[in-house]
Amino acid sequence: MIGSLGALAWMFSDYDPCINNKECLRALSPIERKFGLTRYDGSLKAFGEGN
Repeated sequence: MIGSLGALAWMFSDYDPCINNKECLRALSPIERKFGLTRYDGSLKAFGEGN
């Protein structure tokens, strides 16, 4: 359980592209900004639909 809430928060949704140039995200590789189960607009990605 320890750390699972942080992982869920980090991987639940993609980062909004409008914040890509923020200093706090510069350490992340671009691929890490798109780990989410949903897109930044809240729509589900194909693997998150459960089909």
